[in-house]
Amino acid sequence: MVTYAIIDGSDKFAIDSLGRVTLRQSLPQGRYTARIRASDGGVPSKSTDEALTVIIGETAPDTECPQFASGSLSRSVTILETQSPEVCVYDATMLLD
Repeated sequence: MVTYAIIDGSDKFAIDSLGRVTLRQSLPQGRYTARIRASDGGVPSKSTDEALTVIIGETAPDTECPQFASGSLSRSVTILETQSPEVCVYDATMLLD
């Protein structure tokens, strides 16, 4: 079983048992970062960390879905400033693939 944790940035982000990242509250425009850890239940246990940058702005690209820019161990997502906190902004389930 894979477990997920926010190891840096937990004051602004939450992650559930399925790896879905949400905002803890509405945030003003800006760039916010978090570090996510995915760990398996093996012996020995394996884990991987990934940096996530959430950019909140007045406008997003020509889509209502979050936009991701991928890197080796970092991700960036752009969302609207009006995004509700309970809406998933990132799905970390791909970390251990």
